[in-house]
Amino acid sequence: MEDQDETDPANVDRGILNYILVKSSLFKEVAYHEGSGLLIVGTHKGATLESYGVSRADYDAFMGAESKGVFHREVITPKYGYEKVN
Repeated sequence: MEDQDETDPANVDRGILNYILVKSSLFKEVAYHEGSGLLIVGTHKGATLESYGVSRADYDAFMGAESKGVFHREVITPKYGYEKVN
Protein backbone atom coordinates (compact mmCIF):
# COMPACT_ATOMS: atom_id res chain seq x y z
CA MET A 1 0.00 0.00 0.00
CA GLU A 2 1.33 3.42 -0.94
CA ASP A 3 1.76 6.17 1.63
CA GLN A 4 -0.56 9.09 1.06
CA ASP A 5 1.02 12.48 0.48
CA GLU A 6 -0.16 14.57 3.44
CA THR A 7 0.69 17.77 1.58
CA ASP A 8 -2.09 16.98 -0.92
CA PRO A 9 -5.41 18.43 0.32
CA ALA A 10 -7.26 15.54 -1.36
CA ASN A 11 -5.65 13.18 1.18
CA VAL A 12 -6.63 15.16 4.28
CA ASP A 13 -9.23 13.41 6.43
CA ARG A 14 -11.59 16.32 7.04
CA GLY A 15 -13.32 14.37 9.81
CA ILE A 16 -10.30 14.62 12.10
CA LEU A 17 -9.67 18.34 11.71
CA ASN A 18 -10.36 20.57 14.70
CA TYR A 19 -12.91 23.23 13.87
CA ILE A 20 -12.62 26.50 15.76
CA LEU A 21 -15.68 28.66 16.31
CA VAL A 22 -14.97 32.25 15.28
CA LYS A 23 -16.61 35.58 15.98
CA SER A 24 -17.51 36.83 12.55
CA SER A 25 -20.64 38.16 10.90
CA LEU A 26 -19.95 35.93 7.85
CA PHE A 27 -18.11 32.87 9.16
CA LYS A 28 -18.96 30.54 12.03
CA GLU A 29 -16.08 28.04 12.04
CA VAL A 30 -12.62 27.48 10.63
CA ALA A 31 -10.31 24.47 10.30
CA TYR A 32 -6.73 24.45 9.06
CA HIS A 33 -4.39 21.60 8.09
CA GLU A 34 -0.87 22.97 8.17
CA GLY A 35 0.79 20.16 6.20
CA SER A 36 -1.34 20.76 3.11
CA GLY A 37 -2.36 24.37 3.71
CA LEU A 38 -6.02 23.33 3.54
CA LEU A 39 -8.23 26.07 4.99
CA ILE A 40 -11.89 25.20 5.53
CA VAL A 41 -14.32 27.97 6.40
CA GLY A 42 -17.95 27.39 7.35
CA THR A 43 -20.42 30.22 6.91
CA HIS A 44 -23.48 31.06 8.97
CA LYS A 45 -25.59 30.23 5.90
CA GLY A 46 -24.28 26.64 5.85
CA ALA A 47 -21.79 26.90 2.97
CA THR A 48 -18.34 25.36 3.27
CA LEU A 49 -15.42 27.00 1.45
CA GLU A 50 -12.06 25.29 0.96
CA SER A 51 -8.82 27.03 -0.01
CA TYR A 52 -5.64 25.11 -0.80
CA GLY A 53 -1.98 25.88 -0.12
CA VAL A 54 -2.69 28.60 2.45
CA SER A 55 0.49 29.52 4.32
CA ARG A 56 0.62 29.43 8.10
CA ALA A 57 1.35 33.16 8.11
CA ASP A 58 -1.80 33.92 6.09
CA TYR A 59 -3.86 31.59 8.28
CA ASP A 60 -2.60 33.34 11.41
CA ALA A 61 -3.33 36.75 9.86
CA PHE A 62 -6.82 35.57 8.87
CA MET A 63 -7.54 34.37 12.41
CA GLY A 64 -6.25 37.65 13.87
CA ALA A 65 -8.06 39.89 11.41
CA GLU A 66 -10.69 42.23 12.78
CA SER A 67 -12.86 41.40 9.77
CA LYS A 68 -12.39 37.82 8.63
CA GLY A 69 -14.79 38.36 5.73
CA VAL A 70 -12.76 41.27 4.36
CA PHE A 71 -9.47 39.40 4.88
CA HIS A 72 -10.83 36.32 3.11
CA ARG A 73 -12.06 38.43 0.19
CA GLU A 74 -8.94 40.61 -0.12
CA VAL A 75 -6.12 38.17 0.74
CA ILE A 76 -7.19 34.51 0.77
CA THR A 77 -9.38 34.55 -2.36
CA PRO A 78 -6.91 36.40 -4.65
CA LYS A 79 -3.90 34.35 -3.50
CA TYR A 80 -5.43 30.90 -3.10
CA GLY A 81 -8.95 30.98 -4.50
CA TYR A 82 -11.61 28.80 -2.93
CA GLU A 83 -13.96 25.99 -3.80
CA LYS A 84 -17.50 25.90 -2.44
CA VAL A 85 -18.00 22.27 -1.40
CA ASN A 86 -21.64 22.51 -0.32
